[in-house]
Amino acid sequence: MNKLDFGEVFNEAFELYKKSFGPLVVGFLVLFIALLVVYLACFTFLFGMGFSEYFGIATDDPTYLTNITQGLGFQLRSALFGLVVAILITPAVGGFLAMCKATKNGQAPSSNIMFQYYKAPYFGQIALATLFITLTSSLFSIFLRTIGLPILVYIPTILITTFTFL
Repeated sequence: MNKLDFGEVFNEAFELYKKSFGPLVVGFLVLFIALLVVYLACFTFLFGMGFSEYFGIATDDPTYLTNITQGLGFQLRSALFGLVVAILITPAVGGFLAMCKATKNGQAPSSNIMFQYYKAPYFGQIALATLFITLTSSLFSIFLRTIGLPILVYIPTILITTFTFL
């Protein structure tokens, strides 16, 4: 039985990240810009008001915005938005892992590898799995907030994410 040497594991991981850094930065920059556009497009849906109205209220009465964000309607819209973001991000995370594996196997890292899971048949399967995982996690979180246990809200999310990632 071989002993696991964490120093070797970390060194190998660091070397993979160094080799993949450029395409990784380009890939996540593209993803960040896409998500920023999605957020800006969904802002009115989330808050029920435009930017100018939101920032006007934020400066005049910040407690009003706090009350909005604690309402069940906002929580449901926020969960739906989180679902859309999760569906958009998850294929990139899989692509990042595929890029690291390809780099480990001697292939040149490429941001094309990072986005390979946005194509059929992968995207549909990943989106469906992400939908199930995110809905389950969000429903647990909303339930815990509703019964007055906001301190426990993140525990189901962390547990579900950890066990489905592994």
